[in-house]
Amino acid sequence: MQSGISLPGIRSIAKEAYSGWVFTWTALTHGRGIGTNIFEEDWDCAIVLDACRVDALKAVADEYDFLGEIGSNISVGSTSKEWMFNTFTAAHKGEIAETTYITDNTFSRDIELEPEGCSTMSKQRKHISASIAM
Repeated sequence: MQSGISLPGIRSIAKEAYSGWVFTWTALTHGRGIGTNIFEEDWDCAIVLDACRVDALKAVADEYDFLGEIGSNISVGSTSKEWMFNTFTAAHKGEIAETTYITDNTFSRDIELEPEGCSTMSKQRKHISASIAM
């Protein structure tokens, strides 16, 4: 007879606690204007590494000459879907019209990545999706 909490039981509790934290954080921060929109930054080429930990990237930075200085910002979304929704907004339609956005994130299919008047993004996305599927 075993006593105490089993390892699967601990994992289940940890998973529930994490899910509760993510839900709470998302609910509290959604639409609150927290974070920096990528279109408010000055860049010529931006590569967004979804879910990349800054400390892990810094640990290997000296192995890659192209990385340069590694910084971080507070995101405009606590999930990929929320980030896309808060990044591709009508306030940035000029910048969006001149942006090539390459993704295979399934959430991109659920979000209108272009504000009214910006037809470029969906055409590029359809072309890129077709190329990836081949």
